[in-house]
Amino acid sequence: MSKSIYHIPCGPKNLATIFNTVDFNLVTDYYLQVQDASNNVLATTPGYKSNCCCPDDKIRLHFLNSVGGWDALNFLKPSVVHEDTADQFQNSLNYPLSKTDTGIERFNVNSNDTWEARSNLKEEDMPWVRELADSPKILLEWTGIEGQADDYIPVVKIAGKFPKLKNDQEFQYQFVIQFMFSNAYMTIRN
Repeated sequence: MSKSIYHIPCGPKNLATIFNTVDFNLVTDYYLQVQDASNNVLATTPGYKSNCCCPDDKIRLHFLNSVGGWDALNFLKPSVVHEDTADQFQNSLNYPLSKTDTGIERFNVNSNDTWEARSNLKEEDMPWVRELADSPKILLEWTGIEGQADDYIPVVKIAGKFPKLKNDQEFQYQFVIQFMFSNAYMTIRN
């Protein structure tokens, strides 16, 4: 028996344009059904959890799941560490020396941010979270500023480990993910 997979855009932002009387900020979980003219159910989506338990400074990661669809998971406010690297070269100095003359300068400057975010989950969520940990493509949801539209920023997960099954406080899990931007910061002068 073969099954087909269809992509139905059913995120809250997609549905809000159709069901404009529903406040999706108040919806905790939902599913969609496709029915024929006689109201027979032809298909039912999996259940979706809005996971709106996080404060306003949460982040949301979208990831390619194991069947080629997109899922998303909310995380609490992350910690972010900035790291830069550079090569150096030595200038020969002239006489008389000016205070602004440089002896050692940097070039090939590269920088990126390493993000660490946490999400509190249940044991039943851990097989699904494994799909995020193993995903080849992850996007950070970005809210537009200065008139720009909302968008997604590609990120790269930093390899690591997480408890998938445990026996101490076995029903409470904290999933921690580290990632960085897939494109490093650009400097004006390099």
